[in-house]
Amino acid sequence: MRIRRTRSLLSNALVALMQEKSIDKITVQEVLDRATVGRSTFYLHYRDKDDLFLCVLEDGLEMWSTALLRKREKSYRVAPVAEFFMHVGDAKNLYRALWSIPGVSTRFSSLRRATSLAGSPDV
Repeated sequence: MRIRRTRSLLSNALVALMQEKSIDKITVQEVLDRATVGRSTFYLHYRDKDDLFLCVLEDGLEMWSTALLRKREKSYRVAPVAEFFMHVGDAKNLYRALWSIPGVSTRFSSLRRATSLAGSPDV
């Protein structure tokens, strides 16, 4: 339970900081200060800031995958589009933060257009 809480604090701190500035300008110390977690505790869980960032992404993908499995999706759709947009809406703080990383918005401009067409211009 404590491990999950610590990881959640660190993940939430990183996402919040990513909304304020690009990830390359965020320091581990800023994450620690925001999460109120000690440096040694951070390094028990993650190698560095990039490791934390990748874990945040992996957790999001796992959450989405689990939601689809629980729903027992049986359609023949190529992609679970409705579920994807629900996930983006639920995790919009994360996606806003990701969008702020230099180069991401230009690489995924088609996704921005798709979300705008789907009625989610806030992403």
